[in-house]
Amino acid sequence: MNFSELCQTVIVNPQGCGVQMSRPLDVGLEVQLDGLPCGKSIHAHVASCVSMRSSWLIGLALNQEEVGNVWGIHPAPDDWSVASETLPTANAVDSCGTSSKGPAKKDEWPYAMFSSRGEFHPGRK
Repeated sequence: MNFSELCQTVIVNPQGCGVQMSRPLDVGLEVQLDGLPCGKSIHAHVASCVSMRSSWLIGLALNQEEVGNVWGIHPAPDDWSVASETLPTANAVDSCGTSSKGPAKKDEWPYAMFSSRGEFHPGRK
């Protein structure tokens, strides 16, 4: 099934992002992200899908070869330099967005699937 949707990015970090969409996506589904500040298209996998009543919060894990500051955040937070490091075993994520702790549960937002060092929260000081 091919489709395209303009969605709102809610949260970003070097390993992935959270986007708000009008429809749910299956965990593990490969998606292509276009319109990034880096000027290229990148691939990710759905890591989680959480209902927000009238929309869905979709967690996307970037494919391992594409992690980094593809979002154009300058200056990037200090902890974003860990993008090229291996995540700790307890929170390891493969390119399909699968955690070593097991698959994400329905309606659970697994922040730890992206980074053990925290998330980027726009507007937070």
